[in-house]
Amino acid sequence: MSGFEFVLVLYAIISGLGISDILSGWGEQVRARHRISPYPLQIALSFLLMYFGIAILWSFWTFRDINWTFSLYLAFAIIPLIISLASRIIRVDTSVGSLPPRDQYFLVAPPVFMLLSCIPLTILLLSQWPSLRGQLPDRPEGRELVLLNIYRGSLSVGLLCVAWSKRASVHWIALGAMFITVVLLGIRLTIREISGAS
Repeated sequence: MSGFEFVLVLYAIISGLGISDILSGWGEQVRARHRISPYPLQIALSFLLMYFGIAILWSFWTFRDINWTFSLYLAFAIIPLIISLASRIIRVDTSVGSLPPRDQYFLVAPPVFMLLSCIPLTILLLSQWPSLRGQLPDRPEGRELVLLNIYRGSLSVGLLCVAWSKRASVHWIALGAMFITVVLLGIRLTIREISGAS
């Protein structure tokens, strides 16, 4: 087993725990559907967290050829840990006497969005990691990297602002923008793979 395979298996376990939390939470909501009605924002955010957990694992393929050290392993582990913790927090409590799902969502939204705001910052810090420079063939350079880091910083600030908003419309806008971004990235990757295959 190579160092990359070892690291990827450990990250897959961490991400799998978060995905398992989301799926079991959905299962509990289905079983308790006669008592509680699901809240769409909670469903949408938990779906995005599940997608991010899966996408992060796929994105690690970029780092298959780097020289893995323990410090790099810990630094890269922050992202799947954040997603798994957020997945655990967003889960709805379906026990008798618990708050309605809408109230639960706005109770846990601040810590979840604060955790999500840490992901772009973590990626920004990892992009500046000294031992990674020169090891990644597709690494953007110069002006492109500066613009990318400005975008990541702005995204973190935006997610922090959403964290403290109690208005459902702001959350819908934020999650809608995330969904649109995911769809556009998916289309871009599909076009790239099709053009690369032909």
